[in-house]
Amino acid sequence: MNKNCIHKLYKFVKFLLIIIRKREIPKFPLLKSFKNRTQKDETSIAQSLQKYNYCRDMIQKDGFQKFQKFCEFLYLTIRKPGDIILRKGDLGQKFYLILKGTVSLIYYNPKNKKALRLLQDEKVRPYNQQQDCTPNYEDTTLFQSYVFKELHVGDHFGDLALIDEGMVSSTIVCKSDCEFACMDKQHFWKFVGKHISLLDKIKLLRQCSLFEAWTDSELRALSFEFHFKTFHHNQIIFSQGSENVSIYVVSSGFAELMMIKNGQQYLISRIDYGQAFGDDLQINQSTVKCGSPKLEVYAIQKQIMYRFLEQRIELKHLYEEQSIQKRIWRTKRLEQLIQMEQLRQQKELNSKKSSCIQNDTQLLLNTIKESKTVSVQTSSIRRISNYVDNLDFEQKQQQNRQVLIKFNKISPNQSVEYLEINQQRKSSQKKKKEQQEQNQIMSSVSKLLQEYRAIVHSSKLQKIKSSRSFSQNQQVSSLYSPKSSNGTTGINFFITPRRRQFLIQGIPLQK
Repeated sequence: MNKNCIHKLYKFVKFLLIIIRKREIPKFPLLKSFKNRTQKDETSIAQSLQKYNYCRDMIQKDGFQKFQKFCEFLYLTIRKPGDIILRKGDLGQKFYLILKGTVSLIYYNPKNKKALRLLQDEKVRPYNQQQDCTPNYEDTTLFQSYVFKELHVGDHFGDLALIDEGMVSSTIVCKSDCEFACMDKQHFWKFVGKHISLLDKIKLLRQCSLFEAWTDSELRALSFEFHFKTFHHNQIIFSQGSENVSIYVVSSGFAELMMIKNGQQYLISRIDYGQAFGDDLQINQSTVKCGSPKLEVYAIQKQIMYRFLEQRIELKHLYEEQSIQKRIWRTKRLEQLIQMEQLRQQKELNSKKSSCIQNDTQLLLNTIKESKTVSVQTSSIRRISNYVDNLDFEQKQQQNRQVLIKFNKISPNQSVEYLEINQQRKSSQKKKKEQQEQNQIMSSVSKLLQEYRAIVHSSKLQKIKSSRSFSQNQQVSSLYSPKSSNGTTGINFFITPRRRQFLIQGIPLQK
């Protein structure tokens, strides 16, 4: 029994060793020097690394052969937990690809005004300045460190400092036992060169008003979190009322920002190169769609953005203030567009009303001119038909001819001259109408004259009555005698009621 157990244990250990050796095969060629590697070693290294995203993108862009040459200059580096791989402010010297373990990205938050002044000086300083001019980020009296992010197997770092010949933007510390595939600066430039797209990304972020107060090192660190996206014409990027997930910066093309009010959509603004959108605080207050045939943007998740902002309170306040100002401007712009639309609709309504009135008046005039009733009498038909004369001369002639043929009054080939009678009848009717109109005019004039004469006669009668009343008053006053010597008034003769009536009527009194 003991021999069987030992034999089984031996087989199990042998099986484990085979598995471990298969997993460790790619690492052994990386431990060899560049000169001692064979073609088989280079192929095995390339095949083992092509599963990582960075290597896969390189194969898709440049091909497997160039990637295989790139792997020729990779070598293995092993580090323990707590080892510092890169320090913030150091010049970049190597490219790192994580094969095993986890590393932490450490950022530093200023504690006082002196630290803020050092960061401001670092923002103004060019990239290629010497290392001894950088602040000491490990000084606990000036800066407070915090872990911003962790990188795992397949992630890479150190390439940005090599591409733009700048300094490392964060301190990187091993969290566990780590193994890296590394490449020196001169070999990295030989195969990768200056990554134009990454440099353009940093340049784009510097031009964006949203990141004006950020330092160069912060922008370089933030650029890693931006991902490239493409949209096509009229494609909706996000809708009004949706949750704000990402922030976008336009790299190529343009986008259109719209807002919906009362079921109607208004175009608020156009977003061009270097401008950001999607920076609302919680919920998107607008809809953004691709306005150009093709739109290229760099997008960053809002959670990652806030992790940066939480460590810089002044940047967070500035970001929130900019978002509020944008929202106020957009609401004012929306109100202006609504007022303009209302004015435009009112003008259209007024123009439609005026055009309708003109059309109605024109139709009324046309009906007054055209709707004349005439009586047509043919020489062979005794019946007189009344109809509206809306037809022209030739059509009426053809209709009358068809009526005569229908009642067998004429043959189809026979020619009938009955239009002269109709014309004479029309002329006589026209004369009668003119005579009637003249008579009406004369009667109206005579009525006016009669009214005028009546008015004049009434005015004359009124004048006569007024003059008679004046004379009667004089006669009545003459009947009364003036005051006597003793102060009393007396009457020369007695006036009877009959005489008083005569006086009022204007009849002279008899002696």
